[in-house]
Amino acid sequence: MRWLILLALFLALAAAACDGDGSLPPPGGDSAETASLVFEGASYHSTGSRPLSSLSSSELENVGRGETQEGMFDVFRLRSGGKEWEVLTRSGGRWLIWEPLTLDEARRRLSERLGVPEAQVSVKEVKRVEWPDACLGAADEHEVCAEVVTPGFRIVLEARGSEHVYHSDLLGNVRRAANEG
Repeated sequence: MRWLILLALFLALAAAACDGDGSLPPPGGDSAETASLVFEGASYHSTGSRPLSSLSSSELENVGRGETQEGMFDVFRLRSGGKEWEVLTRSGGRWLIWEPLTLDEARRRLSERLGVPEAQVSVKEVKRVEWPDACLGAADEHEVCAEVVTPGFRIVLEARGSEHVYHSDLLGNVRRAANEG
């Protein structure tokens, strides 16, 4: 019987992971650039852009290669003052700014839960982690979770003067960590 519960949970997680990429079109509207980037196994979406000339090579650190539907791209991070979770790619005379899809989903959920505009939700921390189970280390009391290491993010948001913690996988599945905030 237990294996049936685990199989059902695994199938539900697999179905959730295959529900499209949930990405938004990149800013600028008429860009041919795709709006979905995969970097180090995580799904990212474009949140903005800036002119290519706005950053010098001394301000950037090449952190690897990412893939969009258009192909492979060099991925950069700002050396100082940058946000750990943001990455940059070059495209058509501009820098596209990307953030993990899971961060956007956590921000949206907190905004809805508290009834505040997303602009009033600030990001305190986004950290890569490995969760001990398929419930992302945030199982409800009596919930059965497959014991499988699941890479993802620990996201700390702030709204209305309080911190709120969310756990995610790399693809966009997010759970509120009730015991953390």
